[in-house]
Amino acid sequence: HSYCCLFWRCLLWLLESKCSCCKCMQLFSVCMIVSVVASTWLYIQGASNPDPNSHLPASGNFINDWVMGTTLNPRFLGLDMKFFWLRPSMMGWILINFSIAAKQLEEQGQLSHGMILYQLFAFIYTFDYFYFEELMTSTWDIIAENFGFMLVFGDLVFIQFFFGITGWRALAGTEMHLSALQQATCFAVFFIGYFIFRICNKQKHDFKQNSNQMIWGKTPRTINGRLLFSGFWGFARHINYLGDVMIGLGFALPAYYSGGGCLSFFYPVYLAILLIHRDWRDQAKCAEKYGAVWKQYVAQVPWAIIPGIY
Repeated sequence: HSYCCLFWRCLLWLLESKCSCCKCMQLFSVCMIVSVVASTWLYIQGASNPDPNSHLPASGNFINDWVMGTTLNPRFLGLDMKFFWLRPSMMGWILINFSIAAKQLEEQGQLSHGMILYQLFAFIYTFDYFYFEELMTSTWDIIAENFGFMLVFGDLVFIQFFFGITGWRALAGTEMHLSALQQATCFAVFFIGYFIFRICNKQKHDFKQNSNQMIWGKTPRTINGRLLFSGFWGFARHINYLGDVMIGLGFALPAYYSGGGCLSFFYPVYLAILLIHRDWRDQAKCAEKYGAVWKQYVAQVPWAIIPGIY
């Protein structure tokens, strides 16, 4: 309830002043400073009190440990910082998006089709995050990644300002109307991606909570009772990454069709590179952790992200 009140108060203030459009660089600078300070504090805490639960122990290299983190789930005043950090970032991204829409409304007297679709998709994505927040507890970021500059910057800066590049490109576009085919393409890419992303993440979460949970009406199939290859997870080992990138393309297409140019695709391209790199790291880690069992799993599910392609 308190988060909702804060969100709507900020929204009303933001729409009246359009502050995030006018002072985007100031907001960006503050978030960068907070990211650096928080990451340094996390490094000092982790170096002085090693985390026995960390999947990636400190390497002794300052830069590497500062960037990758030294603690799995650091706490501050009893608050799980990693789990909390995404909340203000997701709300901040939506507030910035709304201010961009308000600016277009002020300048053009109306919202372009591309802007409306981008705002709709971004809001659905953010609402989904908060509604299904519990499912975050079984994601890679929460269970495996230490909390260092990479995640701090990614949550506080990248989400709010780099996700929003698509919104700025929709604002810069000169095409106010999209064809029916263009709109249908945007809807199809976003919602197919969203369906894959949401359903497969729920399947994995449910399996981790109860390994006997039915998937598509059938008993889950696994390798050694630990590696799931039922449902969407039988198509690719990281099929959720495919859904995530398609969602990013769903954000980008409305801006691109509005005349926002190739920069509209910054987020999905960056995300694809990030997730492919993460897939490589995960494969190396799992091969070491599971040994021969992992080889059986790869033989059963040969595709990493895109079935039949990669």
